[in-house]
Amino acid sequence: MRFSIITCLFFLVLFIQPVAAEEAELELEMGLVKIMRAGKALVFNEKGSKIPLLLKDEIQTGANSKAQIRLPGKDETIKLGSRSFFGLDNLTEDQTQVSLLTGKGQFKVTPGKSARKPLRQKGKRRNRFKIRTVTAVVGVRGTEFVLGTSGSQTNLLTISGLVTIAPVEAPEIEVEVPENQASQVQQGLAPTPPIPVAAEVQEQIIQEDSPQVFNVVDYPPAPTIEKAREEQQSQQESEDQNEEQEQEEQEEVESEETVEEQETSLIQESPLEELPLDLDSLEEVQEQLDKTQEEVIEKEKQKVLELEIERE
Repeated sequence: MRFSIITCLFFLVLFIQPVAAEEAELELEMGLVKIMRAGKALVFNEKGSKIPLLLKDEIQTGANSKAQIRLPGKDETIKLGSRSFFGLDNLTEDQTQVSLLTGKGQFKVTPGKSARKPLRQKGKRRNRFKIRTVTAVVGVRGTEFVLGTSGSQTNLLTISGLVTIAPVEAPEIEVEVPENQASQVQQGLAPTPPIPVAAEVQEQIIQEDSPQVFNVVDYPPAPTIEKAREEQQSQQESEDQNEEQEQEEQEEVESEETVEEQETSLIQESPLEELPLDLDSLEEVQEQLDKTQEEVIEKEKQKVLELEIERE
């Protein structure tokens, strides 16, 4: 009996213990890394070290250093190059927010459960994975891409999927960057139009350690934020007008279909009215026909008789 009570108490304590949440983790591949946490600096330089990360941690890689971050509960990784400054801003089931203020990072983001349920903010779909840099805001739903940042510009190369990029000063001015294309945001300007990047140039950007490798991309001129706003507003007005016209045409088609259905229904539901049958009138007509027929016969007989008389 005593053993049973002790066993029950053991399992009770086991089940009421809080379960530790899965944490983000950093693995040092080479060099050294410094983690700023609660005002303290933690330095790691042993290759292969796996360090649990907490929310609001700030990670800085040294020269000739590489580190990989795995996010909790998701098949998502971030590979940091040398002299990168990275931060974990927010990690929830619905959204991940990180920052890359300087350096170079290769991101692999896969759609999670929350990606199947679109999140909306001010009528627009809200990206579940966001990256903030000094000059840009990058939005992701599920893709692989490379980001190179400095204090004055942000460079983006989309390897697969689709990524959006917008200036920090005007996050509503989003430019979609499809796979195998690149865009750049300089301080005070809107994103450059996306430009295709050759496979060998993509490989060079992926392999090299410094964000300066993006200088090999010949970006088109970037519009000013004011000019981009005007173009966006004009495009939105055109889209609204087209949508309104399509809606009117659809309503007109539906109205015509409704009228046709009503007419068809009316024909099917309303039986043909039978004309009244006037028997007296029919008898009179028949008598007239008979009389006319007798007159015709009598005339024919008279003609025959006349012909016989003439022959005699």
